[in-house]
Amino acid sequence: MDKNSMRKKAANKYFKSVLELKEEKKSKIIYIISIMLFILIAIKLIFGELVIPIPFKYKDNRLYEVYLNDLDMTSEVIDKRKITIIPYFLYLEQSYHGVYIGNGEIYEDIENSTTYNLKINSYDCYSAVPSLKENEKINYKISCNMEQNYIKKLTKDTTYKLYIKRTYKGKETILYDGKFIEDITPYIVEKGRYYVRIMGNYKNVESEISISFDKNN
Repeated sequence: MDKNSMRKKAANKYFKSVLELKEEKKSKIIYIISIMLFILIAIKLIFGELVIPIPFKYKDNRLYEVYLNDLDMTSEVIDKRKITIIPYFLYLEQSYHGVYIGNGEIYEDIENSTTYNLKINSYDCYSAVPSLKENEKINYKISCNMEQNYIKKLTKDTTYKLYIKRTYKGKETILYDGKFIEDITPYIVEKGRYYVRIMGNYKNVESEISISFDKNN
């Protein structure tokens, strides 16, 4: 066998071994990915989504104003922002907990009402800060915190659900759980303490807005 034939044979052998090595690596990668997907699917089926709370406070929270019969209600707000790490499987979660102080003396005004109309508005908050131009200010987005002054801007992208519960003499009754409605009169009938929870969603944030009031007759 001449030298050229020997070189061709050696080259063919080398390229064949390289291709076999590539195929072997590809098979290993596919195998590892398959195992990881299997593990993730198993975790999803057993535990559902994995949400890991992180200690960093959610700072872009919105302002929610809840009105009952046009009265500004005090509301408790819990915001949860999910940060996607692996879609449908693993998320990090930031939270915010605050209280919006409405009209403090409202219970006497609504407890004997014949109608109960609910309304909610969602706002982003801004602070006017100096710009680079003289005598000009720009609006800088901030947290809607009751401890600081802000400029509020109405938002239009929040969707809502509604939950109503009545408590009387230690017994709890769920009256409504569904889409948001303004006229809740049919559900506020008997004596008791009423808890109204509105679930708001925008982008990757879920907000829980809660109010409560009494009906004495």
